[in-house]
Amino acid sequence: MQLRVSAGVGYVLSLWPLGTNQLIGMGLHDEVELVRAPFNHYRAMTASGSQLQSMTGDPLVKYGTTALLQRKELMTILQEGARRRGVDVKYDTTVDTLDESEDKVTVTLSDGSTDTYDLVVGADGIHSQVRKIVFGNLPLNFTGNVGYAWWLDPSNLPTIDGIQEYWGSGKFFGVYPSKDAICVFCAFPGQEHSPKPVDERLDHVVGMFADFGGVVPDILSGLKIRNQPDELYYCDYSDIRMEPWHTKRVVLIGDACHALLPSAGIGASMALESATVLAEELSRTDPKRVQNALRLYYKRRKPRCDKTQTDSRRLLKMSLVSNPLLTWARDKLVKFISFETMVSGLLRLHEEPI
Repeated sequence: MQLRVSAGVGYVLSLWPLGTNQLIGMGLHDEVELVRAPFNHYRAMTASGSQLQSMTGDPLVKYGTTALLQRKELMTILQEGARRRGVDVKYDTTVDTLDESEDKVTVTLSDGSTDTYDLVVGADGIHSQVRKIVFGNLPLNFTGNVGYAWWLDPSNLPTIDGIQEYWGSGKFFGVYPSKDAICVFCAFPGQEHSPKPVDERLDHVVGMFADFGGVVPDILSGLKIRNQPDELYYCDYSDIRMEPWHTKRVVLIGDACHALLPSAGIGASMALESATVLAEELSRTDPKRVQNALRLYYKRRKPRCDKTQTDSRRLLKMSLVSNPLLTWARDKLVKFISFETMVSGLLRLHEEPI
């Protein structure tokens, strides 16, 4: 079951070799090659536009392919791959109820249909309906920050040859080029579940980042000229850490159980890893012993996902430091250490088994 994915929904996805290597195993890597933008360059900037640090994609080449792409593109690739394998994909359909027994799960969908399965996998995101039905209304970990994302036509901007992130005092502005569009993501302190009314969003974002330099003024100017505030996608900076991830015949995967903060840029790759591990464990069991496979999946993935989540929280705190003195100290630190040191956690993940 899958909700329909519309054009422009969500933000850019960064797929590191952690994720693209799983797509090789799924037979979908060639499709990603057709739509991806490579990770050529990363630059960390001050709010005024001075470069603090830069990095090319060279340290990652030995591990595999990197890809920047739109969420809808990856969703389309996965859905078409599932169809080719005979999977029935239903759109605009959600799970209403789950009735679990020792040897089956009976599922009732929002379209009124009912069916019985050996296993239900909840891969329905940070606001997972499957998680809510099975584990209750678990609270998300809200960081105290919110943000907006939107897409731009690159033809109306100066040439942007890679990722640019502007780290201000309590404010963050990121620019991420995919193949045919540019995604912009900004973040700042705010109240949970507090999007501005649509007609106030544009002025709010423009005012918040009016003092930023680099390409930010051009992007904000283009945003005002386009004047489509409904295209600004709101996001709370939240994640979730929970245990366990499964019952006897229902299991969660990806953001449904180990969501990472949007600023981490690694959530999709970690979800694909989890899909691979779950498939591996299920391939070595039978319908009567599904729970054994779920236990092994959980044991393999939980420590790795927790560590990555902790790293993502630490990175967010560093990029959104609000105290002016700490902001100055952060900028000095970032400028004089190697970027490989800054991203050592990401490189380490590529050296470890999943």
